[in-house]
Order: sequence, then C-alpha cells, then structure tokens
Amino acid sequence: MICWIAADRVKGHLRFPVFAVCMMAGGVLLAASAQVRKTVALDLGIGVDAVTRATPGNPKGLKPPHLRKEVKRKPFMVPRGVRNLALYKRATSSVKESVTGDVDQVNDGIKKSGEFDYVEFAGGHHWIQVDLGAVHRIHAVAIWHFYKNATIYNDVIVQTADDTAFTRNVRTLFNNDHDNSAGMGQGKDTAFYTRWWGELVDARGPESDGSPARYVRVYTADGVEGEAIRFVEVEIYGE
Repeated sequence: MICWIAADRVKGHLRFPVFAVCMMAGGVLLAASAQVRKTVALDLGIGVDAVTRATPGNPKGLKPPHLRKEVKRKPFMVPRGVRNLALYKRATSSVKESVTGDVDQVNDGIKKSGEFDYVEFAGGHHWIQVDLGAVHRIHAVAIWHFYKNATIYNDVIVQTADDTAFTRNVRTLFNNDHDNSAGMGQGKDTAFYTRWWGELVDARGPESDGSPARYVRVYTADGVEGEAIRFVEVEIYGE
C-alpha cells in the first residue's frame, strides 16, 4: 500500500493530517480525512502563588550582543490535552555533586525562586536531563533559571535524543551560544533575562504536531557576570 498524506493548519486548530489517499494492490484507491484538533493557549501555571513575582529590574552590567528585547509573549498554542510530562520523572545532571540543592528539584513542580528552591552547579557548562520514560510528542520546554535577581545565562542549549547518552538522533531545539564557546555549534537564538514567566522553547515542529522525544537536556553556562548556574524548574509539555 502506498499513501499520500496532506497536512494543513487552520486558525486555532491543527489537522493531523487533513487528507490521506492510499493505493492498494490492484490499483484500488482509498481516501480518508482526519479530525480537526482544537488548540488552546498553553497554561504554564504561573499564577501569583506559584512564582516569586518580586523580580528586580535589569542588571546594569554586561549585556551580550544577542540579548533579546523584552516584549509580552504571545499565547503559545498547543493541542488540547497537552500536559507537563516531566513532573517527578527521573532527572540527572552532568555533575556528581551540586553546590546546593538536589537535581530532582528541577521537576518537582515548584517554580518559586527562593533560597532553597533551586539546584546550583559550580562553574562551567553543565546540563540537567529528564527521562520521560517513553517516547512522547513534545510541544514545548519551559525553563526557569534562578530569577529572583534577573540574570543572563550564557550558552543555553536544549536538545532531545533517543538514548540517555545522547548519541542517537540528537536534535537541537534551542541554542543561544552565539560564539560557539561551548563547542556544540554556533546558535542563532537570543540571550534572555531570567524572569518569573520562564523561557519557553518551541518544540512543535514544522507541522505543529510536536517532536518525538524521550530524553531532554538543558545546558547552561555561568551568567554573563560570573553568576553561578542555578536551575529552578524545567517543564516538558507534550502528549
């Protein structure tokens, strides 16, 4: 059987796919249309009680050339039913021992930026990794670095892979290492201030049907003024 599949997108909805035509042995044609999937704005759960809202103004020190101008984020549309798959899943890191906190704090559901609400790593370029337990279609990765004091972290890179060692089917969703200082390739994404609303990485893909992944890594280097690497929370939204 040979099939031709057409995909489409309409305002506020996704089609997965819109129309399929299949030719069976003997030249028999079969046709089928798919259901339209309703999309909704992704809710990151950042209400007043969920985050630390008292974020100071912008730092007055160093600012990298690729720093993003802050504007209000538009609603991020995903299929209805998308949820945070990372919550309480197995989390690991590139360091044997953290400076403070534990790595499992990165997906414990707590997004506050208080004194004990983060895991801190010594200087360098380190990662945290979440094993989703099985392959899922992910639509977004939301990252909260320490934000009580707004910081610009260097070399933030988000990747997915099919194996825990990141040797098979490695895909880069986000890379703001503009000068390849991490040695993982020059990135085209922008640097950003850490804020209570988090950094949202788009994983929907060209057809807006999500990216298949089991393992997700978030790399981060020191802040632009030498601030320690501090992860507050990572959420992975998918189905």
